[in-house]
Amino acid sequence: MSNSRYREFFTFLSEEDVIEKANESLEGKNWKPLIENSNAALVSLKAPLVANLFKKLFDTRYAFIFRNAEGELLSETSDKTSDLLEVFLKAATEKPRFEENFLAFLDYFKEAPQILERIVIHYANQIADESESLVTGLRELKILYERVRRTVDHLGVRLPLNEIVSRLFCLDCSLLPMIESDLVDFLSQFPPDEEGVCRFLENQIKLAVGEYDESSIEVQLSRLETIIREIKKYSSTFMNWLKIPDNLFVSFLEKGFRRHGTLASWLEGIKEARTEYGLCQSHWEET
Repeated sequence: MSNSRYREFFTFLSEEDVIEKANESLEGKNWKPLIENSNAALVSLKAPLVANLFKKLFDTRYAFIFRNAEGELLSETSDKTSDLLEVFLKAATEKPRFEENFLAFLDYFKEAPQILERIVIHYANQIADESESLVTGLRELKILYERVRRTVDHLGVRLPLNEIVSRLFCLDCSLLPMIESDLVDFLSQFPPDEEGVCRFLENQIKLAVGEYDESSIEVQLSRLETIIREIKKYSSTFMNWLKIPDNLFVSFLEKGFRRHGTLASWLEGIKEARTEYGLCQSHWEET
């Protein structure tokens, strides 16, 4: 059984039911704590003295114990920590918010890089699910990344956060949103994929131009030309990785033909945009 002297040093392992669970898991044999936090602990059998004296191999056993959200005490035991991977992941991702105190457990898993990635992606997806706007979602994701960055660098993990960023770029945002410098750096490291960029551009155009039936075609085309120009300026400061598709103007026209008005009305609108609002030569030629 566990020596009571450990109780003064550990919080979770000082609880009576936890001690009982550890004794039960390791069949009443002497065990020692390896690491713990407020909800979980990893313990192992103590090697017999003779094994230490003669440097002989000793097959140890490990037990991972944690208290779930319902207060139930759970445990799993194995000769290898790799067999405890899934139960550890369950404990590390059960809370609504990421808890850094589980990171120290990774020292006892050879699969630490994969475990860390799964934990981070779990909470990153949760951020994407719960976020209501692009900027707030990016801020939460950046905070999560900063909390694990030291461990990420130590383990040499390449987190696939681009996919999460792409999901955030599909969310609502203001017209040409102001993005703080640390988020600019974060986006340069984890830019969205093509789908995320397209959704962002569609949202920006909708905010600037409006729906197809909200104003005259010539006004819409003038606004479209303006927002494309402004997005190019904006991206040079906040998103220098953002590439504006060459067919963005024509794509808007094609959708307009299908959704609203007649071909004749669009041709007339294009003409008016050229004569009344000074539609630029390149966009005139494209139309």
